[in-house]
Amino acid sequence: MKKTAFFILTIVFTLVLNDCYAQTSGKVKRIKTGGDYTHKSTDVVFPKTVSKYLRTDIMTYDKKATTLDVVYQSHTGFNKTSVSIKIYPAGDGYDGRLRNEYLKSMQEIASTNNSEKISASQYDVFYTKDEYFINGYTAEIKNNDKHQQLHLSVYECGQWFLRLQLESDILKAEELSDLEQIFLDTINPVKIVINHNLNINAVINILDAARIDSLLVGCAISYANAKADWAANKVDSLERICGFPDLYLDMHTDALNAFVKFSDNNKFSEVNIYTQNYIAELKSLINAGFLSEFILDQYQYVMIIPEDKDLDINGYTKWRLTNPITINLTNPLVNIVYPAH
Repeated sequence: MKKTAFFILTIVFTLVLNDCYAQTSGKVKRIKTGGDYTHKSTDVVFPKTVSKYLRTDIMTYDKKATTLDVVYQSHTGFNKTSVSIKIYPAGDGYDGRLRNEYLKSMQEIASTNNSEKISASQYDVFYTKDEYFINGYTAEIKNNDKHQQLHLSVYECGQWFLRLQLESDILKAEELSDLEQIFLDTINPVKIVINHNLNINAVINILDAARIDSLLVGCAISYANAKADWAANKVDSLERICGFPDLYLDMHTDALNAFVKFSDNNKFSEVNIYTQNYIAELKSLINAGFLSEFILDQYQYVMIIPEDKDLDINGYTKWRLTNPITINLTNPLVNIVYPAH
């Protein structure tokens, strides 16, 4: 696991707690076993011990043990370090899937802690082995109320999500990151991808939000084709079978430029005011040089940012004060899917 982005955003939890997301439902069933435990759905093996960490709990929520929570702990005096690992179904690889799941996991942490006492930094990560490349996103979270360091990572492994949450009273952020690597190497998420990967022939769906007029439909199709082509041309297939790679900032800038280009090259007799405003706002962002900053803002900075990208967040913030933008990229006009086999 490595940090691939130079841009590490320091954030404060301002999440709306009444939108809290619960990843598990149903009655908890604890699985008791003395030795290694194999998750039958993915063939991932959880040893009794990993390094000095003892497996203390295995939990599931359905008869087939599809969703699994496994907990490891180590005690040093009164201090404790725990590693919680969750494997659960992810289904089709639609655009935005990893970002959405990461943000939901962050929301879950915010809902169980005093958000005023929590701050965090976040960055993109990956796990690679045998040329497979699994994208993830990580938050390093400091709970000043409990004097505790938390480390959250979510990876998309084809048709499955893998989430690791590490908490410690004594280990620093860098040490928790190293510890996560030990557990990743033990679990070997590449095994999940090999057995449960995605079909990388993209399926594009035009959503109702785009069906306002013919121009918006055409712009949306150009946008979606640009995203799908960017992925096919610039991302290796052994990365794409893990999930649609829409964390890349450059994919989004290319796609929105294709959106505007279609509007410039095609004229329609009747264009809805919504479509006119949408295109005008995009053009104003492009002309001002703030398209990348806008995309980052819309997606809460959960992106893979090129190391040589020159961003002006302060300039963008000031520009927005006198240039209102109503576009909401999180209300998509299309979705792109890598279907599960």
